Amino acid sequence: MEGSVPGQELASLQNLKKLDLGYNNFNCTLTMQDFIAFKSLEILDLSGNDFNGTLPPYMWAPPSLKALSLRENRFNGSLSSLLSQ
Repeated sequence: MEGSVPGQELASLQNLKKLDLGYNNFNCTLTMQDFIAFKSLEILDLSGNDFNGTLPPYMWAPPSLKALSLRENRFNGSLSSLLSQ
């Protein structure tokens, strides 16, 4: 899969616990709509894509999030302020 995250298609999966979008050649900036619906998400793998821009604060929105992989992307900015939340 290439392009952007299929947000509308994924939004209906509100009880999803694990989402692995690794190594799909996504090349976009993440938006709030991409992740806001996942209330039960525990594991999120976005590694090996070409995501860019700053890491959005809503990335940490799922209260149940335990593991997050962001390696091999082009995010910029600081993680320290996000991790304190």
